[in-house]
Amino acid sequence: MGAVYTLAKGDTFKECFENIKKGKSYIVVEGGIKRHLTKELSSWIELVFSMDKQLREDVNFTTNILSFDRAIRLFANEKVRKFPKINSLTMQFFQNFSKSGLPAYVYMRSEKRLVPKIEKVMSLIA
Repeated sequence: MGAVYTLAKGDTFKECFENIKKGKSYIVVEGGIKRHLTKELSSWIELVFSMDKQLREDVNFTTNILSFDRAIRLFANEKVRKFPKINSLTMQFFQNFSKSGLPAYVYMRSEKRLVPKIEKVMSLIA
């Protein structure tokens, strides 16, 4: 999704990939990827806080950040919706937290779980 790349030391591909597996690497985000992820997340938060309970249960919206999804679902419930001011403030809190960039960073770091799959494909090629 966009211009994201990984930097890692290594004289060969294998050395570089080993450093990525060990977490000795850096994810570099170019352009507006972080901004794009943050904007998408903010829209998702607004949608979850405004939709009714049945629609939230029928459609499984996710950020792929399990703890963030749980927190939003915990606070975007029918009890909070009975108090529009609290609902609005809670939604604004999550949107501001999203703007911090931390959820986007966590998402990008979580993509490292794809390393074993890449390694398997690479071992089939080699």
